[in-house]
Amino acid sequence: MSSHTIKSFKLYILYLGSVAILPAVATDIYLAAIPRIAEQWGVPEGRVNLSLVLWFACFSISLLFCGSISDRYGRRPTLLWGIGLFVFSTFLCSISQNVYQLILFRVLQGISAAAPTSMSVAICRDRFDGEERHRAMAYMSVIIALAPMIAPMIGSIVLAFSSWRMIFILQATFGLIVFLISIFYYEETAQTLSRDSIFVFFRRYAHLFRNGNYMLSTFVMGISAGPVLAFVALSPILFLTIFKLNNTQFSLLFGLNASMLMAGSFSSTLFSRWMSLSKQFYFGFIGCVIAGVFILFWGHLNAIAFILPMLVFSFCGNICRPASNNLILSQVDEDIGTASSFMIFYQCMFNSLCMAYSSHAWADPITAFGWLMLGVSLIILALLPLLKRRLAIP
Repeated sequence: MSSHTIKSFKLYILYLGSVAILPAVATDIYLAAIPRIAEQWGVPEGRVNLSLVLWFACFSISLLFCGSISDRYGRRPTLLWGIGLFVFSTFLCSISQNVYQLILFRVLQGISAAAPTSMSVAICRDRFDGEERHRAMAYMSVIIALAPMIAPMIGSIVLAFSSWRMIFILQATFGLIVFLISIFYYEETAQTLSRDSIFVFFRRYAHLFRNGNYMLSTFVMGISAGPVLAFVALSPILFLTIFKLNNTQFSLLFGLNASMLMAGSFSSTLFSRWMSLSKQFYFGFIGCVIAGVFILFWGHLNAIAFILPMLVFSFCGNICRPASNNLILSQVDEDIGTASSFMIFYQCMFNSLCMAYSSHAWADPITAFGWLMLGVSLIILALLPLLKRRLAIP
């Protein structure tokens, strides 16, 4: 690969990563503000947390439509429409007058954020093949993991000098920048577009659901990130309320966990050189099981006893995630937007359930979270032999 080609590859991945992190910008930078918003409006934190949980639920449902729309009309119009609505709804969040308005505008923000998320994956699938696509997804995962490492720190700094409303203004500004770059930089990558009416998108999903290898790999590997998103929902309550840390300490620990997600994604391509794909999966998910056991039995002791095994879980899980997404998308040859959207939809719906689970008023939320980590990891490990046999994973 020439130096010009390498530079072009890196710039394109940087662009796709910027598109893909819009949901992280919309969620992680906002976490530290949840207790302050609840206090300002005199409502329980759990009610404000609905703006997070419902965001993910509506985001997930919207994904189902974005893929089919892009297969019919193209990636570019779907992408631009989504980012534009994201910017508008984010501005509305900044002028919310009560918690119900905030929840409503966050729902609109979640619906619009689905377009750039699904398009970043579909564009990657359009543009790259084979090992190059694996590397592209790994590098995109690094960028995606970098966002939650930095976002809570930015949120804490903003809260120290301004109101929580400024957080949404920053989100809208970033979205506007990505929107302008997309207008001038991104050119359509879908090689063929469907001639069918958009209303027959159910037919595309019916065809997709008949692809047994795609469905099996999606259902098995798509649950791996659930505990990580459950941690995102639990983290303000865990660190600020249970362990009594301040906003700076919270953002540092949250950012440290995100750095391990980034390290795991970056290490994915290195592990693929040293071991077979199946061994990489076994290594990663056995590490996740060990981390779940430690949190289940010792995570309640203090913040350090919790965060150390969480770091192991995040690293080991993200060693597998780029490879597993590449494996899933390798099972389809047409309706790429639909396949990408359903993959992310399934992942996000499971993630939403995990977030709702971890946000529940448990008597012992850390133990409940530990069971979730351990259970998810054991399910994947138990089904890996079937996946290896059906998909002929080396």
